[in-house]
Order: sequence, then structure tokens, then C-alpha cells
Amino acid sequence: MRKELWIADGSARTIGQGYRTVEFVSVAFARNAHIQQIHDEMREILLMLRFTRAQYRWFEQASEYSYYSMEPPNDSDLVAWTSGGRFRVLK
Repeated sequence: MRKELWIADGSARTIGQGYRTVEFVSVAFARNAHIQQIHDEMREILLMLRFTRAQYRWFEQASEYSYYSMEPPNDSDLVAWTSGGRFRVLK
């Protein structure tokens, strides 16, 4: 993912307690339509990686940013993944 972002002149990092927030920075995120499109494409992967929040900034020092909260399964849960980032906990 970082390689793809590097090609697009962007970056990514994990932040916060437990590193559960992923932050993406790219000039492409100056447009809300791009933020929505990218988030929709990556949402399932982000959930599988157990991120609880994804943030999008159009430049690193931007004081404003867009974010999406997500509800992944607990790390201790064994889950079966279905399409669209849906999952069911296996007992």
C-alpha cells in the first residue's frame, strides 16, 4: 500500500492507542469524491487489518481532515469474512 501511495505522491501511517487509526495523506484527498472512492475501495482490507478509523488529509500539516469510523471484529475473534467487509464470528 505504501508503494502505491508513494507512486501517487502520498503516504500512510498508523497512529493512536494500539495503532488502530490509519492516516492517508495525498493531494488527491483535496476532493471529497476521491476520499469516498478510495475509502470504499479499501474499507474491507482496513477492517480485516482491524483498523477502527481511517483518516484522509490532502497534505500532512492540514488542520482539517475527513475520517471514517469502522467496527472491526475483536482481535481475539475468529471470523468468516464475506463480501463488502461483512463478517460473522465463529464460535
